[in-house]
Amino acid sequence: MKLILPCIDDIELIAQSTLDQLQTMVGFSSDKLEQSKILINEAVINAVEHSLTEMNQIFIDFEVRYDELFMTIRDTGKGFEVSEITVPNLTSKIEQKEFRGWGLSIMKNLSDDFSIHSDENGTQVRINVHLID
Repeated sequence: MKLILPCIDDIELIAQSTLDQLQTMVGFSSDKLEQSKILINEAVINAVEHSLTEMNQIFIDFEVRYDELFMTIRDTGKGFEVSEITVPNLTSKIEQKEFRGWGLSIMKNLSDDFSIHSDENGTQVRINVHLID
């Protein structure tokens, strides 16, 4: 299933709704549905907030193969240097009352497989969720 979404506030709700429909069709657990919704939410919000794409679009592919869900989220924005990604420091964030900046860490830790590629042509996040424990 493929989606092309505009970069606007709350557009992640459309991606979440698509996951609801996939879960109804495929029949994976509600726990896996919620896990997948958190992951797609973080990826889409990051694309909307950080891509600065001139096309103003996010491209999402959902693919179910056997017992796995693959989600690819791509933008055509300015990209960033993946090697500069750092793990947020919890103590520092709390002391500074800064509660943002956890998206990539959440995606990496909550997914069964996670990859990110970014260059001057945009960013692509690939997320894999095993639908059966």
